[in-house]
Amino acid sequence: TMFTSVRDFSCTHREFSPVSSSVAHSSFFIPAHTAEALAVQPLSELPLTQFVTFQNLLQQNLTSIPDKLPFDVSRHPCAQSHIAKSINDRLVKDISSFAREQNSARTPMLIGFVDSDLGNLSDSALAAMRSQAEKLRVTINK
Repeated sequence: TMFTSVRDFSCTHREFSPVSSSVAHSSFFIPAHTAEALAVQPLSELPLTQFVTFQNLLQQNLTSIPDKLPFDVSRHPCAQSHIAKSINDRLVKDISSFAREQNSARTPMLIGFVDSDLGNLSDSALAAMRSQAEKLRVTINK
């Protein structure tokens, strides 16, 4: 029998180790595909596409992040040294890279619980949210 030992909560690394039969229940068994899922992508065994949608900034009613610095100090007399130019170049590249990453990112959201759904808290919307939450709870506890 194998149990996961969580030492790295960022989930970049997982260790599995055998547990003695005196500790584990004799009928407890992890199928190979489940053990592989636990080692690679723990939630892959759940049908999450029924419960999760991925939204970009526009779908979340957020504005895109600018890819340029909001100021330009490149012509300032103190910004003419090699080190100052290097720092400014790095800032320009970092801002551009960060904006590109964030603007193309898609955030996982629970279906029925996205901001646009929460803006409409009618009785039917609340009933749909309860139903979706119950379906997710049942699926997770299978």
